[in-house]
Order: sequence, then C-alpha cells, then structure tokens
Amino acid sequence: YIIGAAIFIPAVNFNLIHGFDENYFMYYEETDLFKRLREVGLDAYILPEAEIIHFEGAAVGKSDPENFNYHKFEMLLHSKFYYYQKWKPEIAGLIRVIVLLQIIVQYFKGKWGNDLRRLLSLYHRSRT
Repeated sequence: YIIGAAIFIPAVNFNLIHGFDENYFMYYEETDLFKRLREVGLDAYILPEAEIIHFEGAAVGKSDPENFNYHKFEMLLHSKFYYYQKWKPEIAGLIRVIVLLQIIVQYFKGKWGNDLRRLLSLYHRSRT
C-alpha cells in the first residue's frame, strides 16, 4: 500500500469503490482502499521520482520507548483486527495470536512502553 499522505487517485476511481471505509479511523484505511481498487481491476503505481514531505506523527504524536503512544497503538490494533476480519476472516484469529505474542516480546525488549497490563487491556479491548 501507499500511505494516505502520498495517494493521488482520480475521483472517478475513488467514487467507484465508495471512497474510504469509514470503519477505519486511522491506519489500514489505505491498505483497504488499495485492496478494493484491486478487486475492481484497477492498478496502483509508484512514482519513485516523486517527492512528498509527510510530517509523520503530526496527528497522534510520535512514539518511543520512553514516551509510548498508547492511543496510537490502540487505533492501530483496532484497524489491524478489523482489516483481517473483513478480508481474511479465516486467519483473523491467528493474527490476534501473533499480535499478542508481538506485544509481549516487544514489551520485554523495552520497545513498547512500560505498562504491560495496559498493553494487554488495549489488545483485549481492540479485538472485539
């Protein structure tokens, strides 16, 4: 997929697939958009010579181990689980297990915040 900040799409194509799925607030909406474009036989192209400045994290802030962004993490989890339930329900359960293992590993590596109980709470809240 191409990040939303760098998407240029003809309105006719965007309207053909009814735009973005509003069940995503943030994250995975581009992935879903390109999946639906592909479903109707349209292709996407990358223009490597194009230059776009994207101030990543401006909407929700940047994360680092010292200042982990739990809100951003929760939005990402919700979108990831929704995407897989929508497009690959047969592996959605496996994805949830993999994400749970990833949370535990990254927490113990010191990469994802300092509150494992909160991470697990967000995980459980996001998977419903």
